[in-house]
Amino acid sequence: MKQLSLAVLGATMVASLVTATPASADEADLVTTAETSQALSATPGLLAESDTVLTTADADSAATSTVDGTTLDVPKDAGDGITIDTAGTPAISVELPNADDAATGNLVAPGTVAYPADNGTSNAVQVTEDGGVRMLTVIDSADAPTEFAYNITVPGGGRVALQLEGGGAEVLDSANNVVALIQAPWARDAAGQSIPTHFTTDGSALTQHVEHAGATYPVTADPFWIIAPTVIVGAFQAAAYACGLGYLAGAAWQIFWNGWVWQQVRRAGREGCVEGMVGRFVPWSKVRNLIKR
Repeated sequence: MKQLSLAVLGATMVASLVTATPASADEADLVTTAETSQALSATPGLLAESDTVLTTADADSAATSTVDGTTLDVPKDAGDGITIDTAGTPAISVELPNADDAATGNLVAPGTVAYPADNGTSNAVQVTEDGGVRMLTVIDSADAPTEFAYNITVPGGGRVALQLEGGGAEVLDSANNVVALIQAPWARDAAGQSIPTHFTTDGSALTQHVEHAGATYPVTADPFWIIAPTVIVGAFQAAAYACGLGYLAGAAWQIFWNGWVWQQVRRAGREGCVEGMVGRFVPWSKVRNLIKR
């Protein structure tokens, strides 16, 4: 009888070990809402960029905000995509990386929604005070992916293109007008060290590559999206400087990044005046309308 009891106990222990192994692996790969929020909080100044952003929520949206004429809709279901809707431009949709692995999004700070996931990464979306939007990835495991694809849909047709200088990208509509600009990406680990990262695209998806092997986890990676109104104003300011209005130079430096636009300014100066500059960013008619206001 004792032998039978021991055999049953041994079989039960073996069965427990077998069933526990996958659960343990899943638990190790799980990045919770709290862990995502903690990683974002550890990046100096990051969450402060949305301190004063006011959002609303409903049955489908974790956060909706309208800033400077642009409405950003951050859904509870990551698979539904982030919607960026600006008057006068197509409303584009951006699907987050690994959306199928993400759980329901929750507001973790003003303007910031986190999506826990179980593949060693999680996502977060932050609506910033200037009307831009950050789409962040938190990487918590050496086994996590190194490629994060943002699938982008532009109604009526459009495409994603890399900037030849500066490492950023742009979203164009079917007439090659700029709908949004994306800054060069960055990635940092828990020790504050920069992690190598860059973009590639196939024209419909913008993929961020993060070389996080050997990093101190978690790693936070970020593409920052500048939406059309900011693009229009910034392009006009840079163009005006190219035409000799030097008092606007400071604004051009503040709005753009990595010296890329400065090279565009110099090029516009060579080509001759405002329309040559602005045409690289938005239709000239939009700038004329902006001046009339």
